[in-house]
Amino acid sequence: MFFGAVILAPDIVDFLVGAEFYEIVPTVRIFALLIIICSVGDFYCYQLLIATGYEGKRIISNFIGALINIILNICLIPLFHFNGAAVASVISEFAINVYLFVFIYRKIHFVIPVNLISKSLISSLAMSAIVMVTMICIENSILACVLGFIFGCIVYFISMVLLKENMALECFDIIKR
Repeated sequence: MFFGAVILAPDIVDFLVGAEFYEIVPTVRIFALLIIICSVGDFYCYQLLIATGYEGKRIISNFIGALINIILNICLIPLFHFNGAAVASVISEFAINVYLFVFIYRKIHFVIPVNLISKSLISSLAMSAIVMVTMICIENSILACVLGFIFGCIVYFISMVLLKENMALECFDIIKR
């Protein structure tokens, strides 16, 4: 999703708010980082905190994140306007997740699935290539977004199957039936 949002940002902006707001494309791309940060944070931090009874740590981490966000907004908005606010949000969310990740990792030693991450990255790059080709070939932003999304999902899924990722293989078996 991150790669798709970064690549399709101009078409997404055109589709949602119009070409007159094209200057927010970098802001959309900055905010796209939250797709990764929040996904990892939700899985590794929040769910493990709740499962282990440490959900109270979220109050501390959110306070730290809010403080970082306020300080960074004061510093970055005058210089970079809405891009500064986006950077402040991404950094503060990252800080929250680092704090929680370090805390929970000290309590529960878990394995980070490097193999899955590398397969996802390879599949994401393949998906990115097809989305970029779609954007180049199709001028209509609505059609480019829709087809880029559809083709990107298909290429990602096929890549994960070819890389023999278990979850993709199980989905492929269900589809075959």
